[in-house]
Amino acid sequence: MKIAFLTRWQGINTRGVETYVDELSQRLKKFGYQVSIHKNIRDHVDLSTKIIISTNGRFDAILAKLWCLIHQASLIIPGQSGIGWDDKLNLWVFPDVYVGLTKSQCNWAKSVNPLVKTVPIPNGVDLDKFNPQVKPLATNKSRPI
Repeated sequence: MKIAFLTRWQGINTRGVETYVDELSQRLKKFGYQVSIHKNIRDHVDLSTKIIISTNGRFDAILAKLWCLIHQASLIIPGQSGIGWDDKLNLWVFPDVYVGLTKSQCNWAKSVNPLVKTVPIPNGVDLDKFNPQVKPLATNKSRPI
């Protein structure tokens, strides 16, 4: 199955969303999924893609929803923006699934748009990278990440 991530700043920034997309896409590939990463839905997304995971929001989320309706794909919007206007707009796009990072975020999402399926999936922690037992990094000698 083909899965496409939409993330405007991938390869340019290494903030939370970009790290989330990089880590999740690598793990999905290990499970045998064909994963691609695009700046937006207009960035040559393969027409046989079955799942779009949009982290861009706003107008890009609207275009992604239209693309999914035309190409019979599912739209997943992760709640990486957090509670606020960006995710309110994302919820009114009517994604097939909204992934909240906490139960309270899912409850908030249900209050904004009760017609959207919400699922709580907290961000994971890679214990090889974030481990209190490891020695401090050279760039931060006071403590490990």
